[in-house]
Amino acid sequence: MSLIQNYWWVTLLGVLALVWAGREWRRMHRRRIQVTASVSSRTFSPAPFRRSDFEAKAERVRARMAKGAVIGMGIFLIGSPSLFALSWLVPQVRGGVFSIAMFALLVAAFAPAFASAISASWLMKRIGLVCPACGVELVGYWGRFATPPPQTVVLETGRCRACGAQLLDRAEVGPPTTQKVTRADHARALSLAAVLLAGLAAIIYFANATLTARHIAYCNRRYAAAHGPADSGATDTLQLARSGTITCGDFRRAGRLVPPP
Repeated sequence: MSLIQNYWWVTLLGVLALVWAGREWRRMHRRRIQVTASVSSRTFSPAPFRRSDFEAKAERVRARMAKGAVIGMGIFLIGSPSLFALSWLVPQVRGGVFSIAMFALLVAAFAPAFASAISASWLMKRIGLVCPACGVELVGYWGRFATPPPQTVVLETGRCRACGAQLLDRAEVGPPTTQKVTRADHARALSLAAVLLAGLAAIIYFANATLTARHIAYCNRRYAAAHGPADSGATDTLQLARSGTITCGDFRRAGRLVPPP
């Protein structure tokens, strides 16, 4: 709880960045799909896409989208524990410097995801994965609320999710093709899960160690400045967390202050 209370701004920045990204995506999406009602009933003959070709191109775009997310996650899972470890090993680093470094790390972690999204958008235009009727992109990494991703809608209905134009031949409409999961796929998934858990564990461990080191340094300074038993007693009651569960006296009685008062 003390960890969350002292580093709440990291979570807040992450949530705000996600909210901002979602709002910007929806704004751009609404701007792209402003089409007339007559377009929604448009039918192409022959259909502009063959199912096999569409699936292959869609998978290529999704792979590019996922690449940026994986890189960004790797930057955060490696950089965040490293910053906390540095702050723990070098307690002389000021809190303001640490905050700026953490903010820069968050920006660096989100940058690859945004870059891959832009790159995927360019790729879709280059290989023709846009609706010929309304121009909306036909591949997305996530769905919209309860709606599946646009490529799934195209495969299952044969139509553009935005304007309803017929994009696949009706004979090719059906559920997305499922690929057989191999042992290598299971190994990759388990490896990714292990890396995520290890990264989160490292973040929690080093963040807690950093927070404890800062508390000890603060208490040492306060005890060193004490001029008598009264001042030391007042320092004993100094609360180091908003919940009041940790005090300088707890560290003193546990013998964790160096040098002891």
